[in-house]
Amino acid sequence: MTVTTPTLTGAALLAKVKAMGSDVSGADLLHACGYVNEDGTEPRNIEFYNALLAAKAEEMGMEPQPEVEPEGVVQSRVEQEQATVRYQEDWRVMAEEFAWNYATLLQNVIKKGEITTTDYLEVSADCKAAALVMKAQPDSKPQVAEQVASVLDAVAKLLTKEQLDDYSDLMLAILAVLSLDELYVLDAPIAIGEMILNPKA
Repeated sequence: MTVTTPTLTGAALLAKVKAMGSDVSGADLLHACGYVNEDGTEPRNIEFYNALLAAKAEEMGMEPQPEVEPEGVVQSRVEQEQATVRYQEDWRVMAEEFAWNYATLLQNVIKKGEITTTDYLEVSADCKAAALVMKAQPDSKPQVAEQVASVLDAVAKLLTKEQLDDYSDLMLAILAVLSLDELYVLDAPIAIGEMILNPKA
C-alpha cells in the first residue's frame, strides 16, 4: 500500500522547505512536500515551484495577480516563436537575454516587493522560448547557467545575509518557473539552487 504525502501549499510549504534545509536533494524535497504523481514516481517540479512562488508572495504580502487576457496570450505566442528562432541561432544571445529577464524580475521583487502580471508578461515569452531551446539542445544550458550565476553573484553582493535568507526560496522559484526547471534548480548537474542558498563570499 502506497502512503501518499499531502500536497503542501502556503505557509506549510514554506515551513517544510525551510525545515529540510539546503542539503536535501530536489527529489526528496518534492516527495516530502507532496509534489509527485499518485504512485510517487514522477516529480511535479513546475507545480511545486509555482506553489512555492505563490506561498512566498503571500508571505511577503504581495497581491495575487489577475489572469492574463487572451490577447496577451496570443501576443506572447508570437513573441515566443520569434525568440525561439533567435535563440536557436545564437545561444550566447539566449543566455544573456534570459539572465537579463531573470535579473529584471528579481529587481522588481527586491525593490518594489512585487511581480505584476505586466512584469511577468514582458519576460515570459523569451524565457519560455529559452527553456524550450534548452530542453531541445541541452548543450546550451551551461551558457545560460553561467549568466544566471553572474546575476546571483551580483544579487548576493547587494543584499544583506538577512535579505538573502528572506528572498532565497523566492529567487529559486522564479528561476525554476522561468526556465521550466531546465536549469535543474535544486539538482545536479547545474544545481543553481546551491548558488542562491550558499552564495560565494
